[in-house]
Amino acid sequence: MRLTLRARSAAPVLSMAVIGSVCFTQALSAQMPSPAPAQASAATPAITAPSSSTAQGSIWPSLMFNGLFGGPADNLTHYLDRYGVSTGFGSDRRTAVYADVGDISVVYYNGQRDLFTIERRVWSRYNQRATARLDTDRVRLSGGYGYFRQASSGVEYLYAPSLVAGGVDPRYTGGNVGYLGKFNDSARDPLFATTRTTYNLALDLKPAMFGDKASAKVAFSGIDRSGRAFETFNAGGGDVVGTDADRRAKLRWHGYESTVDESSNELTFMASVRPTKHLNVEYELGYERVRNNAPVYTFTDLSAATGIRFAATAAEAGAEGAFAAAVAQWPLHFLPDSNLVRQSVRTSAGNDRVLVSAGVGWNALTQETFTDLQRAAGYQRGDVESNQVYVSVAARPSPAVRLEGYVRRSDTNRRMDRYENKLRLNGITLSTYGVEAELRPGQGRFVVTPGWTRRMTNRDVEFGDVPAQRSLIRVEGSSDEVFLRARWKLSPRVSLRATPSVLWADKTGYVTEPERAGKLNLALSLVSGDGLRSATAFYTLRTRRNNSFSFVGTDGGSVTQDAKGSLQQLGVAGSMAPRDSINGYWSYAWSRDEYSANLFSTTIRRYDSKPVFYSRGLRPTYLLGSHTITAGVDVAPTSGITYSVSYTATRTAGNTASGEVLSLLPAQDGRIANWYHTAAVRVERNLGTTLKLGISYMLDSYTDASYADLTGGRNSVMLGIGYRF
Repeated sequence: MRLTLRARSAAPVLSMAVIGSVCFTQALSAQMPSPAPAQASAATPAITAPSSSTAQGSIWPSLMFNGLFGGPADNLTHYLDRYGVSTGFGSDRRTAVYADVGDISVVYYNGQRDLFTIERRVWSRYNQRATARLDTDRVRLSGGYGYFRQASSGVEYLYAPSLVAGGVDPRYTGGNVGYLGKFNDSARDPLFATTRTTYNLALDLKPAMFGDKASAKVAFSGIDRSGRAFETFNAGGGDVVGTDADRRAKLRWHGYESTVDESSNELTFMASVRPTKHLNVEYELGYERVRNNAPVYTFTDLSAATGIRFAATAAEAGAEGAFAAAVAQWPLHFLPDSNLVRQSVRTSAGNDRVLVSAGVGWNALTQETFTDLQRAAGYQRGDVESNQVYVSVAARPSPAVRLEGYVRRSDTNRRMDRYENKLRLNGITLSTYGVEAELRPGQGRFVVTPGWTRRMTNRDVEFGDVPAQRSLIRVEGSSDEVFLRARWKLSPRVSLRATPSVLWADKTGYVTEPERAGKLNLALSLVSGDGLRSATAFYTLRTRRNNSFSFVGTDGGSVTQDAKGSLQQLGVAGSMAPRDSINGYWSYAWSRDEYSANLFSTTIRRYDSKPVFYSRGLRPTYLLGSHTITAGVDVAPTSGITYSVSYTATRTAGNTASGEVLSLLPAQDGRIANWYHTAAVRVERNLGTTLKLGISYMLDSYTDASYADLTGGRNSVMLGIGYRF
């Protein structure tokens, strides 16, 4: 059943609202006998496998009710709107009523395959998708669409410094340090939302059309985004003029309303030729077109929204302060149009003993539009070109041994006019090679695969007027990793997987790249034919550290970043059927994410002419943990009625820093503590052989101990009548 299948995947707190919405509507979808978990539609003739052609389908006209409670005032974005705006008839985003023909499922089976299928799923007025497919021996034609609206930058707006106590620091005064002294909120209506529409169409020419020697596919896909979003920016020191340094600095930090109107469309052609059973060649050509149709927002627009005037000199601006007249037409958050062309050729040749694979690829990204400021600076070309090549050789000298070696290389070059003043990355080359061996002693009950990988990076960087040490970027990077993949079949019903690995680097290019790292994955699975149908357990560990970057401090000593972190995850899940009429499932997931680094400061901004670096003697630690519990049961006491209940709870807590740094942060920024609960109840009852009545109720509840305005929930009710044929 869909409610069961959807709810079995425990999700992090930030995606629980979406999953809950899926469970809520899918609970009323047509339920046919014994659907396979991987089936996307209601049970189709392919499941019952009749020998003659037949058609099956269902349609669910439904009435939906949604009501938000808690959260901030009605003129602000509700937290749950971020994961799906549930507006119905009218524009009320707090209470919604919506009617729709609802879920549709149609399948025509011709005795060999599902020849024709239609699927439509509706979660709300602004959350729905549909697919259709015609599938013959020689041709497959498919297409679909998706439609989804969500609150855009809603949480960011609630966290806007003008709304949060401690969001601005009144102690920040003066022309050079006043950037955080005031936030100028110029957004008139904070109920931001964006709508995303996706669409696709594909034509597959199957091998049967070419005598099993070739195949081809042409596909078109696209996405349109429209609506409004919340943007923030900090104007540079020369962008604001005035005689009062403190007043001038406090005019730099702004939030404003931005229009979203952009599209991306891609056309792809793929072909595969297999002249003999030992040789296969594949070719792919793609063209992607990105267009931004939103008006360019400039300082002039910001001036109109804020009432801040323009002035040519500090004297003209006076103590009040003003935007510099020279930046009046400068754009804010400019998104250029672009075109991307890519193509690749892949080939493989060999037999059961030896297989050789190779491929080459090329792609070019071209910037199509530029700002007036860029053109005035002579910036008229913005191209990025990449090339990739790989070769791999696999051999199986015996049934119990497989050997493989591979080499990969990619080059990316920025063929652009010079525009950056501080740093410029002209290109990057990444080379990877390695070997691995798969061994199967004991007739396949134990499989072990040791391996080694070498990665080397070379960056073409121009540091401009920034010393290389101060940039925290290195031209070269190289690392080695050894790993082991192992699988044990402990019994016919129990298996264990383990994949440990260790990485060490001679050189790293960025602080975020690990100088030393370790990984460990463990997974245990049990499959049973008894009341406990299946159970799985897993544990993962990731560690990383980099202390190879440093600055020279005021005393001439080295100030080292020394960044290190770890991530642990553990989980168990299972399903059970104590009786034929009862099917239950459960899961538990835990994670712990920790990161720390030495804290150092500078007397001025890092890229200014003569900064002095010094250690703060502090090592703040980011530490966040979460627990997620999911449980559910489907009960069918009679053949005519079904009950389903599910519940998911997620607890997330931790600190974004520690010690003195944590004590200086506002509570909203320093501490994380929240609960997310989702509960759903569904009842379906047959009204005859072709009709079914369904009713569902779902509760979403979010509680945030750090920021009360995020606390709130949603009640959802759906009533539907399903017709099956």
